[in-house]
Amino acid sequence: MKKIPTLFFCLLLGTSILSAQRALIINAHDGSLEGPKVQSTIDLLEEEGYQVKWLGNGNATWEMVKKHAQGVNILIYSGHGSTQGYNGTGGLCLDNGSSTDIRSSYEVEENIQLAPNALVLFKSVCRGAGSSAGDDGDIGIKEAVNRVNSYSQPFFNMGAAGYYADNWGSGLERFLRLMFQGYTIDEAYRETASTWNDLDYTGWTTYDSNVMIGVSSNYSPGTFQRTSTRNGVTTVETFSNFKSYDAAYAGKKDFKIR
Repeated sequence: MKKIPTLFFCLLLGTSILSAQRALIINAHDGSLEGPKVQSTIDLLEEEGYQVKWLGNGNATWEMVKKHAQGVNILIYSGHGSTQGYNGTGGLCLDNGSSTDIRSSYEVEENIQLAPNALVLFKSVCRGAGSSAGDDGDIGIKEAVNRVNSYSQPFFNMGAAGYYADNWGSGLERFLRLMFQGYTIDEAYRETASTWNDLDYTGWTTYDSNVMIGVSSNYSPGTFQRTSTRNGVTTVETFSNFKSYDAAYAGKKDFKIR
């Protein structure tokens, strides 16, 4: 057998390592991707051949995100939403000791370059799919679409070809499984969102005529309680349920990851 030169073998190995697809999961303050839930997502990604990095337990800092997000193929974020972005929506709320470090959409866009045609996923992020925990009533489909436009825009400027956000327990993982099965982003969104929601709107984003956008809503009669603390005083308020927007996507037409 002809012996392969060591340098040539190392170059082959290096090419394999460098071409491996990568996923970053950011679980910032109050994020929901931890414990068994995040482990299930990590297992799914690893089964599909991705190298996975999870930032949580206070380690989802700006410096760590900048370090590990460069060139990733799948970026997953769970945490608080922000108003520091396009049209007053966008940005990441990251860890900084006992406080929250808010980085605007513009700063994120300037400092991170994703892999070409990357997929960005948001889990339970206020405004990410339209609705926010601070909404006191139905914001309307126009405002919901505006929020999804604004939150998704910087990621497409960073190299993404798909963005999906939802506020449901198992929605993100179900969507991701469908994408791995060869669904287009529009098909995976419709299959996932229609389980709980009405598919209210499909159109084109304001920032790219080749990027589609879809927003869905749900409504259940009844009431809910909201607990808030201001200046050390905790208040519990009861509200009537209203229409909310909890699953949305933006993506290049027919975008697939398989």
